[in-house]
Amino acid sequence: MNTYIILPSTIYSVASGLLVDLALQNAHSQQIPKLIEVSLDRGQGGMIGEGKNVWPNVHIDDGMYISTLQIIGCVILITFHIT
Repeated sequence: MNTYIILPSTIYSVASGLLVDLALQNAHSQQIPKLIEVSLDRGQGGMIGEGKNVWPNVHIDDGMYISTLQIIGCVILITFHIT
């Protein structure tokens, strides 16, 4: 059995759908507002090392799309007993 981990560091935009409607998911990103708040409190933006790092940013719809494909793939593998 394979394991696939999808873990973008920053997801942006406003979420919608059943999970938001049921209050099981936040509609708004928690990351960007918190980064802005901390930066304003410190008087400067945060930086790791020399600041040459790259964060993979993902639009929420793209993250949902890849996660859906991953789930569909798992269902197909289980249904047809593919190893």
